[in-house]
Amino acid sequence: MQAQEIKSYVRKVRANLNHLQEPEIRELTENLEADLIERLADEGSNFTLPSPKAYASELIDAAELPNKNTEVSALALSFYRFWGKIARYFKALSPAWAIMRGYLLYSVGFGLLFFHGIHELPRSNYDAMIMLGFIAISVWLSIKQFNFLKYPLIVLNVILLLTGV
Repeated sequence: MQAQEIKSYVRKVRANLNHLQEPEIRELTENLEADLIERLADEGSNFTLPSPKAYASELIDAAELPNKNTEVSALALSFYRFWGKIARYFKALSPAWAIMRGYLLYSVGFGLLFFHGIHELPRSNYDAMIMLGFIAISVWLSIKQFNFLKYPLIVLNVILLLTGV
């Protein structure tokens, strides 16, 4: 066996990895040729190459990457794409919800505590500063995404949705 045969073998292995992204293929096969040449030098005439398809499958399994033999129904694929779009949409709404949550905290929470009713618009500069403070705190909490505040914020969001809408 010659180095040229190993180069041809590496090309065939790369062809069997064609369903992966190029950076993944490069990462899986960057030292493959040198490793096989080293094994050839160590094992000599006893060295044999497995089928390129089987070797590519072993590389994929070792790297825990999706194998092209995994079948996914068209319906499931459509569902995952749709769900991804929905998730991106709601993630894009996160800043708007943070602002709205701060406003609702001001109008419902602050209004009920100090004005004995929902206080929709600030009546003075002082009230406007308090409203902006609630909005700033809400935005800051959304940016920081404190794990320990995750569930209290979910409860707060539900309460504000029920009382403010």
